[in-house]
Amino acid sequence: MENIWHQEVRKPFQTKETASLTFVKGNDGNIWIISSKDGDLQTIQSNQDVVQTVKWMKAGQPQEVRLLLSAGSNGTIKLWRMIETTGFRLVQSVTVTEHQIEDIDVFGTKLVVVGTGGIFFYEVHPYAKVVFEPINRVLETVTGNRIQTDLGKIRGVRFFNQGNSVVVGMLQRVIIGWDLPTGKRMFRERIETRIGNMEWCEEARKLAVWNLDDGVDVYDIQDTLIATPIKIPLNVKRLFPIQVRFLTEEMLVIGSDNGTVVIASILSRSVIKKLRHEDMRE
Repeated sequence: MENIWHQEVRKPFQTKETASLTFVKGNDGNIWIISSKDGDLQTIQSNQDVVQTVKWMKAGQPQEVRLLLSAGSNGTIKLWRMIETTGFRLVQSVTVTEHQIEDIDVFGTKLVVVGTGGIFFYEVHPYAKVVFEPINRVLETVTGNRIQTDLGKIRGVRFFNQGNSVVVGMLQRVIIGWDLPTGKRMFRERIETRIGNMEWCEEARKLAVWNLDDGVDVYDIQDTLIATPIKIPLNVKRLFPIQVRFLTEEMLVIGSDNGTVVIASILSRSVIKKLRHEDMRE
């Protein structure tokens, strides 16, 4: 979750795919990896300025091999690999854009990258000489990687429909989805709040958006996006792009700007549990 440790660290993560490790990424350009089994700490000197986000990657590799993608504010993506008990080592780096990367998502070997510079697609080959293969996708209303209808900052991106579609969230209140095989735009909806961060749940067909104003909005996406969200109000003190993740189809874990992590119910539209990182370290 972003800003649990908002003084020193920007976004700690834990992912379902590799539950024995927890990612913590810092403003100093390092990636900290903590074992949830024994508390061991690994540090990767990423040299990407601020590490914007990290993602586990599962690409049919052996169980003992773990792959990690990191995105930097300097416009680079890096692939890291760990085998058994060895530390993570850099496999390859690619400069995607001269602008800051805001978010990435990965589905199998498909990678999508977004930021002020636009939207970019790659095929990732972890064991090839050239790891990052640019993919020239033709998307409706996108020219030269830029969304012509909405030229502002893209804050979030997620694959959906089992990797066959992609949705982006713009800072200035717009959510857009495309069908990748055809390149057709599926929807473009203007919403009431700005977008700081977002997460997708394939099973529930729900998109959770940290809205930078008053908490989290949860949207349904079937063939199109239903623009009237379920709202979970939270006390927003500072305009950090707080991270949100699905625990289950009906429960969210949400970071904060005051050192608190909250568990929220979508059904009741309320916070059901609060955790402070001081308590979790005991």
